[in-house]
Amino acid sequence: MQDSMWYASQNVGAYFSIEQPNEAIDSIESYQPQVRYDGNFITDKDGWTRVSGTFVAQGGERFLSIGNFDKYEDTETLFVPGGGVNPWHSDVYWSCSAYFIDDVSVVPDSITSVQEEEMEHSYKLYPNPNTGSFTLDMDIAETDVAYMDLWSISGQRVTSSVLQSGSNALHFDLATGLYLYRINVNGITQWTGKVSISSH
Repeated sequence: MQDSMWYASQNVGAYFSIEQPNEAIDSIESYQPQVRYDGNFITDKDGWTRVSGTFVAQGGERFLSIGNFDKYEDTETLFVPGGGVNPWHSDVYWSCSAYFIDDVSVVPDSITSVQEEEMEHSYKLYPNPNTGSFTLDMDIAETDVAYMDLWSISGQRVTSSVLQSGSNALHFDLATGLYLYRINVNGITQWTGKVSISSH
């Protein structure tokens, strides 16, 4: 945490994308970081705090963005004494958090790779490519809560659909192109992949 800051935060995430994200604040809030810090407020001004996590790559990711992806009203802050300019006599700009980042690395997770390979037989999406209409067969429990998100190559979520166990007939009215999908079961990402939508 920078010495001049009076506020600490815990809203830290890492977003992996194929295309470089839009730098506008309003656009950043629409991205969903695949890795989120789940610890306490980061208040250490002398040492370092490790932020780590795992995610299933879609394939083709080239950019890594680190920061706060939450809206202002959803951002948690904690007052930390000993900053620079006195916050009570300064502009609201100083009511913010800032951190130094060092030693960033992305490494394969062999455990995740094995699990991913085993789960490939639990669902089937066809036909692919398609015209926006396709079938998704899933082998999950009747009580499981599942949904499918579709994302553009630029990293924008374009649509979402609730799923059920068995055969799901899906239709999305989307422009021609390649989309990334993520299937979540009970709030946990189980499968990811790509679907190609051609002209109708």
